Order: sequence, then C-alpha cells, then structure tokens
Amino acid sequence: MSIFQKAMTGHSHLKAGIMGLAGSGKTYTASSVAIGLVGYMKQRGVQIKNTVAFIDTENGAAWVMPRFKEAGIELMVARTRALSDLREGIKWATANADALIIDSITHFWTIFCDEYATKKNRRRGLEFSDWRAVKQDWRENFTDLYLNSPLHILMCGRQGYEYDMQVNDAGKKELVKTGVKMKAEGETGFEPSLLMQMEQEQTLKDGSVQSIDRVCYVLKDRSTFLDGKILRNPSFKDFLPHIKTLDIGGAGPTIDTTRDNGDLITEDGDSAWKARETQREIALEEIQAELDRMFPGQSADMKAARGDYIEQVFGTRSKTAIEKKHLAELQEARNTIWLKSRGHAYGVQPPEKFDEEVPMTEQPKDAA
Repeated sequence: MSIFQKAMTGHSHLKAGIMGLAGSGKTYTASSVAIGLVGYMKQRGVQIKNTVAFIDTENGAAWVMPRFKEAGIELMVARTRALSDLREGIKWATANADALIIDSITHFWTIFCDEYATKKNRRRGLEFSDWRAVKQDWRENFTDLYLNSPLHILMCGRQGYEYDMQVNDAGKKELVKTGVKMKAEGETGFEPSLLMQMEQEQTLKDGSVQSIDRVCYVLKDRSTFLDGKILRNPSFKDFLPHIKTLDIGGAGPTIDTTRDNGDLITEDGDSAWKARETQREIALEEIQAELDRMFPGQSADMKAARGDYIEQVFGTRSKTAIEKKHLAELQEARNTIWLKSRGHAYGVQPPEKFDEEVPMTEQPKDAA
C-alpha cells in the first residue's frame, strides 16, 4: 500500500503559539481568538459544542472567564502543571470542546525536567544522556497530540532569548542576544502554524504612563498572509486572513505516528547504519588481504608496484582516505581487484576448469 495520498486543501484546525513576557497580553489574545473561533464556526454552519477548554498553570483563566460568559460560551478549566494531565486534557478537549487554550506550556516543560532530574537523582540538573528520553517523552505526551488532534489549540508560553558569542569592535568575544524563542522544549516553538510574539508598549508623557498597547509580531504564518505583520491590540478579525485558509469543519491531514523504522533495525538491535559499517570493515580487510597476495614481500620494487596499483584503483595512496570511502566505493574497488587477481568478480564462483584433451576409455559406437 502506498504511503502517498491525494493532497487535501489546507489544514482544518488552528495551531497557534503565542509567546511573550509577563503582562504582554498572551492570555487575553488567546481568549479573543478562541471566542472568535467559536462564533466563526457557528456562522459557517459547523456543529459546535459551545465550549472552550483552558488548561491553566498560573490562574489566568479566572481573569478572562467573564469574557466567555458574556459571549455565551462555557469555559471549562483544568488547573495543573503535570505533563500527564496535559496529555489527558488535550484528549478530553478534543472530545468535548471547540478549542483549547494552554497557558502556559513553559510550566509543563520546566516542571517535567525538574521532576525527571529529581527521579534520576541529578543534583546539578539533567545530564546529556537524559535528554534523549526527556525529549521522547515530551514528543509522545504533547507534540504528537498537539499536531494531530482535530482541535483548535492556542498555546501560550513565556518568552526567552537566544544568545551567541560574537566578536565586538575591540576584538573581544561577548555574549549577545540574537533572537527570541518560546521557553519550552527546543522544537516546541516551531510546531505552530501561526506563531506570534507579544510585547507591552507604554506611551510616556512627563515621566508617567499615558497608555499601554499590546503589540503582536507575527513571526511565522504558514499561510503567508500574516507573515511579518505587526498587529496593535489584536482582535479575532486581525487573524482572519490565516483562519480563512483553514478548512473549518473538515477532518484535516494528520501525521501517521504509528509507522516506525522496524524494517531498518536488525534482529540483534543493530541499526542498518551499523550493519553497513560492518560491511565496510569486511571489504577493507578483504582488500588488504588480496593486495598482500598480489604484492608479496617488502622489497622497494614490490612496494612501488603496490602503491601504483592502489592509486590506479582508488585514485589515492592515502590509507586514511581509502578507509573513509563509502561502502559502495569499497565494494566496486574490491570487485576490480578480484577481476585483476583471480580473473573473476568478487563473490562469483570461478568457472570449472576442464582438460583440453580427455582420454577416451572406449571406442565410439559409430567409429569405423
């Protein structure tokens, strides 16, 4: 059965990420979009549950609850910071709500890492060897569900900074900010189809605050309609160019996470890569042995002839360069050497030799 299917028109569910510092307007903006989504689906004749789920890690749901009540939408809240609850919360919301707000994903990530370190008795935090298991658990319990659940999900997260070492004008290295990121597992901020950064902008006059605006920078929009836009005090209507590209009410495409690489893993647990490396080692050893057979002895003439032949076959006399060649190249060289040395290709049974004159033990019947 082919893994390819006819392409579908767009995605059916909003997967949005909103990051920012405290007070930047993440929760308020996520609530505006969730309320607008429910109304938008209703206008389009999509069957709705008239419910929004809110997984709350910092008691933000209580402040936006009146907005949902005013819109006539039921708000269901789960107050937790456990990754296991986040997993079950996404499943519950998929079955019982029209949209889900996660605020904030940062708490789930940091607490999961802290608990893992405690369980493994890591006094100085997670070690390098821990990250593979931690990232795998995060992917299975959150990322896969976030991407594949037929549910509108708005994920809020704290804003962090990316740093890099650069050389300043004085010729000295210094640590400088090079960008922003969502404080969570490294790939989490790249998962949303619509990613936004929120900032609080204050207008001052005579040393006092006159007004405060929430400014939204669209860092990523896969529909491209909002990519790079700056939205001031954004409302649901500001995000409609992206939302209109969604196949609202449709099933939408999903990634098949049940498929695995079992056919690439050998029975003893070695990967196909390791198996190829073993074949490389065998080929190198057989080439070495055959060259020793072709050019025996350590005389100057024999060494020169051997070197010339090696350069003819491999294009180099460097042992290191030959050892770094790919398996296919080594196999081709081994075959060339076998043809020269033995008169037949590697792995091919040589033709059986017959005597040119076979003595006749009896006279042919038709002999005179």
